Formats: sequence, C-alpha cells, structure tokens
Amino acid sequence: MTTMALLTLLVSLALWTLVTEDVTCIAAGVLVANGTVGFVPAALACAIGIFAGDMLLFAAGRLVGRAAIGAAPLRWFLREADVARCSAWLEERGAVVVGLSRVVPGTRLPTYFAAGALGTSAPRFAGLFALATLVWTPALVGLAALLGDRVLTAALATGRSA
Repeated sequence: MTTMALLTLLVSLALWTLVTEDVTCIAAGVLVANGTVGFVPAALACAIGIFAGDMLLFAAGRLVGRAAIGAAPLRWFLREADVARCSAWLEERGAVVVGLSRVVPGTRLPTYFAAGALGTSAPRFAGLFALATLVWTPALVGLAALLGDRVLTAALATGRSA
C-alpha cells in the first residue's frame, strides 16, 4: 500500500468514527486481520477520531445545552437547583460515568452532551475521554483483529460473508 493510500485509509477510519465508533473499530480490526494496515496505526486513527467526536459532543453540550435547559419546555421541568445538583453529581462521578458510557450502548452521546451542558470541567473530562478512549479503542480493534481473521477465513472457505 502506498503512503498516500495508507494515510487516506487512516484518515477515513478517524472520520468514520464520527458516524459509528464501534463499527469503525471493528472494521479497523478486520483490516488489521487481513494485513491491510498495522494494529497501532489502525487503533490510533480510531482513537483520534473517537476522542475528537467525544470533545465535539461535549462542546455541543457546552454551546447549546445550557441555553436549552433555560428555555421552554425544559425550564418547565428543570429548576436551576436540579441542574446544579446534577452537575455536582457528574463532576464527582465523572470517571465512572465516562468509563461505563464506553461500554453501555446508547449512553455516550447523552452523557458527553450532558457533561458539556452541565458546565463540568472541560480539562477534566477531556482527560477522562482520552483515558477511556486509550483503553477501549485498542481493546476493541484488537478483539476484532483476533476474531476478524477467523471470520475472514470462514467467509473465504465457504464463499459467504459472516
């Protein structure tokens, strides 16, 4: 593979994580399994894309979330004291919440958006996002690489996809 083709593939992986993180990591693992790309570049490309996406969700929460909380209809249900209590709760339990959101499907977007909307510490949550990404991403890409080889071998042997 040429350097330009490899770079294009890695940038594509990073960008696809903005659409679907886990599926992109699994695809990256399959690419590792069939020898298209090395494990470290594939995992790093996915990790960069995932971290960027996490920070974009946090930023979106910071930019529009607080205003949405203060506008109808949310302001009819949420008092400022409730928002402050939620913010303190999330600040205190951030590491656990971010860690769990990495493995519980459907929780990342609302969690990271809420972290921004509730005014939690951006540097602290950036650190938590980075740590969670650096643990989760290589694990998922690696697992897919290990299993991807078996899936590819079975698919080639039977002539069908798994």
